[in-house]
Amino acid sequence: MSGIMTTELSNIMIILLLVAVVVLLILYILLIQKYKKLRVEERRHQELFKRMDNEQMDHVHRNRLNPHLLKNSLNGILSHAYQTYYTMDKLAMVLDYVLYESEEELVSQKQRSSLPVI
Repeated sequence: MSGIMTTELSNIMIILLLVAVVVLLILYILLIQKYKKLRVEERRHQELFKRMDNEQMDHVHRNRLNPHLLKNSLNGILSHAYQTYYTMDKLAMVLDYVLYESEEELVSQKQRSSLPVI
């Protein structure tokens, strides 16, 4: 009887080992499938980020300020600033003449020709 129990016990152990091997094999297969899915998702995310980066760079390139336009605009502003300064200087000279140098109400032609032209 003890030989039968040993054989049955051995058979049960073998069956349990086979069941454990089958369970581990199934888990291994499931893990590999999950890993493959994760790799596919990771590649998809990388492609999306690349596409987003490319689209953002295209957007930046489209909306980038043209350096020639900026330079021309600054030159125009500078030109107006010089004209404004020059005109204000002439006006200041006329006001100096009217306030401090001229005591008469009217200016003669000779005096007028000496005033700066605005």
